Amino acid sequence: MTIKLDHRRALACLKRRDWHKAHAIVMRMRDKLAFRIHGLVHRIEGDPDNARYWYDRAGVQFSKSRTFASEIDEIAALLATRPRAFAASRTGTRRSPRRRSGSRRSRA
Repeated sequence: MTIKLDHRRALACLKRRDWHKAHAIVMRMRDKLAFRIHGLVHRIEGDPDNARYWYDRAGVQFSKSRTFASEIDEIAALLATRPRAFAASRTGTRRSPRRRSGSRRSRA
């Protein structure tokens, strides 16, 4: 599952203190866990207002008291225990209803 792999890549970047690369990864993702990682990136860079926005989108309470390392570990544990949960929690991607194929025409 690519989503799970991208989450892990972003966390690995944060563990190496490469928040620029982690930010580039999560910017193109649209699920709640990615939003949480995105919020963490902004916490690390010292932008609490932007971090709050992303934590809100993730449905997670913003906290300055949690250490970066402990939050990274917590997110990694979530990935290990609930790998399928994040594919279902995608947000911000609306799709049009499927169109029926064939030669039926709608009648007004």
